[in-house]
Amino acid sequence: MSEYTQTDPPGAAPNQRLSLVPSCVCYQGALSYYAVYDGHGGVEAAKYASVQLHSVLGRRLQHQQPKDALHDAFLDTDRMFVDRAKREVTIAVTNWA
Repeated sequence: MSEYTQTDPPGAAPNQRLSLVPSCVCYQGALSYYAVYDGHGGVEAAKYASVQLHSVLGRRLQHQQPKDALHDAFLDTDRMFVDRAKREVTIAVTNWA
């Protein structure tokens, strides 16, 4: 999964981004992955997921069935985003003080 396209769909809210990953040959043949990141966690969460989720999913598909891989990839990506947000808040508070 090396190439994908990101775009803001026509008429989308500012926190919505569309990421298309054309195909993946990670699990017993070709799989297609399409996602719409709607930003329930804010625009930064949508941007982060659009960059990270497909990579995490690709790694998980090497060792897991698709259903479990997708579930775990969502959890991993969420955890990674929360960890990143905590680090950024800590840096911002430290620099402000």
